Amino acid sequence: MLDFHIIDESGRSIQHASGSRNRQVKKGLYLNEYTFFYDPLKEKPEQLTITPFLFDTTEKTITHVRADWESKPVTLSQGEVGSVPVLDVVSEDHAT
Repeated sequence: MLDFHIIDESGRSIQHASGSRNRQVKKGLYLNEYTFFYDPLKEKPEQLTITPFLFDTTEKTITHVRADWESKPVTLSQGEVGSVPVLDVVSEDHAT
């Protein structure tokens, strides 16, 4: 499965909200068209870094990474692919 990791110039991660895939077969080839939606931005960033990656949807185990929020940045390890910095936590309308 294809996905993207998107961060702004301050290292803030843009969250994936939803997505879909349209698969067609033409002349024996699979053609995939992906549509991705991300959470809206409160302000326009100067720069975005978009990193595409593939993940295995057949993997049977899911690992959750957790860290206590103490009002200061924390880095969550993602194993071989690197890490995700959490710079701030905001809650609005029962969503964090």
